[in-house]
Amino acid sequence: MEAEVRTSAGSDKIRLWQRYADTFYGRDHAASPPRYSQRYGYDREQMLRDLGDDVHPVSHMLHTDLNILSPLIFFQNKFGKLKISPVLAENLHTTAQLHDIGECSHPLIEQVIGDLVGDVHYEDKNAEHEAKERLIRHYLYDQIFDDVPRRRLEAMDAILDDPKSVEGHIFNTVERTGYYLTAMRAGELALKLLQDETAAQDHRSIMLGRLAWRVSWNHHDELTDRAEDFPYIEKLLEKHDATFRQIKAQIPEYDPNAEAAAA
Repeated sequence: MEAEVRTSAGSDKIRLWQRYADTFYGRDHAASPPRYSQRYGYDREQMLRDLGDDVHPVSHMLHTDLNILSPLIFFQNKFGKLKISPVLAENLHTTAQLHDIGECSHPLIEQVIGDLVGDVHYEDKNAEHEAKERLIRHYLYDQIFDDVPRRRLEAMDAILDDPKSVEGHIFNTVERTGYYLTAMRAGELALKLLQDETAAQDHRSIMLGRLAWRVSWNHHDELTDRAEDFPYIEKLLEKHDATFRQIKAQIPEYDPNAEAAAA
């Protein structure tokens, strides 16, 4: 059973995401392995049940929009120093809903573009991957979104291409938050499984623990540095502080680079 985002398909707020999800490109993308599978994968259906929409290849984008970006904008405009204008908010929502379409691996894309990228692990992604994703996005813009004002799609490209710009920094913070929250969810499950000696040694438990430890390690300190600028991040870090500390104290450290060197 695949993860589903429970929302109205007719809502204008999710129109772009829904349009992509309903195409044969979107359906092919949805059948891809769950996100994080490169290093932390286990049974697909179990992984989707355990970790929810954020690990689903396509639902992840709508989850990012509705469950991370939207509350961040609300808190930012209510409590933050940096305010997010309606135009910027629209561009950020567009980016959230479509930011990973360049990971689609439909064979037709390879025939036309000459290459595919897929979902590259966060620690392995480089400028070459990002350039290829951009080409694929542009192909899909023409195939699916030819009636969308080009300025909207160009604004999305600018956000994704420059994480140091104000707009890019906001969206990069949203993405890091998504990673961190999934690490917390994996950690909560791993900590429960550790209480059962048999379950603690199975592949699922080990992968959840590794995901929790490494992904939280990748993003916690950076999000902490940004919390002063983003009230929503400060709130989330406080909420999950106990889980984060338990992960560090009770789950074995996982460094894939050290593991590879030892192999």
